[in-house]
Amino acid sequence: MIRRLISPQEALVKAETLCAKTEYAVYEILKKLKGWGIGDSDSRKIISSLIAHKFIDENRFASAFVRDKYRFGRWGRRKIYYGLLQKRVQDSVIKEALGSIDDEEYFRICYSFLSAKSKTLKVENERERRTKLFKAAISRGYETDIAVKVLNALRDTDDYGSEEVD
Repeated sequence: MIRRLISPQEALVKAETLCAKTEYAVYEILKKLKGWGIGDSDSRKIISSLIAHKFIDENRFASAFVRDKYRFGRWGRRKIYYGLLQKRVQDSVIKEALGSIDDEEYFRICYSFLSAKSKTLKVENERERRTKLFKAAISRGYETDIAVKVLNALRDTDDYGSEEVD
């Protein structure tokens, strides 16, 4: 089946509709435009129009991405940072968006994640539990110092879990 290419005007309307529903980075829309067969010159005009009419805003996109990933995905700052880099968001915009993360809420989210993870682990000893939890935190993008603080806080509570294999 031959795919029908759309006109730049149709692409603009389609892009506006997409951006009205959810936040997109400029890079994501550029990829869509290319997939729709829109040339570079027309793509630049469409992106300019989307930005001028506030359909696309990299700061708004980065803030929404940060909020969603750390609250719902339980991602750490490092994973969020690299996720935004993949979307070609400017470093200064990323850092500003990451700065909006509340440190106490961030700690609580990491704590909740590791507490739940700890209860599912079958381990030989506490050292193995701590190692697995630390690796889980790091793989989710949490910084080493946050992971250690959370692990220490978990150890000092009943949320650590103690399912050791005999």
